[in-house]
Amino acid sequence: MELDNYLKDAVGRVHGAIAAVIFGSDGIAVSHCAGGGLTDPSAFGAAGVANPAAVSAGLADLLRMFDDVSSELLGSGKLREITLTADSFTYVVSRINHEYAVAIVLKSDAASGKAKIVLRRAVNDIRKVF
Repeated sequence: MELDNYLKDAVGRVHGAIAAVIFGSDGIAVSHCAGGGLTDPSAFGAAGVANPAAVSAGLADLLRMFDDVSSELLGSGKLREITLTADSFTYVVSRINHEYAVAIVLKSDAASGKAKIVLRRAVNDIRKVF
């Protein structure tokens, strides 16, 4: 699948990247891969990351919440990109369009700057598929 290839490429280009997932606003994963290009959902668990369905559902909920804050409370419009840093992982999430987003999961000590650049390039390519 073409989408898997974009994700594999993104994960392979970022030192410290563990996994990537494309998901809909409904929280359903459309495509995913873990480090080493593995697309089996169990590979996420082997990397210590929640399964793709849980990552997708959680990030979709957060995007909806942050969209409301960004557009309604701050008057900034729709959210395009967000970086979430937690104790164990960093998530860089970018919108593909109004319905889909892509996230790359990094080790917590990885530099997210390169991930943002790689993800932006991947989003431009993925948009052609959508």
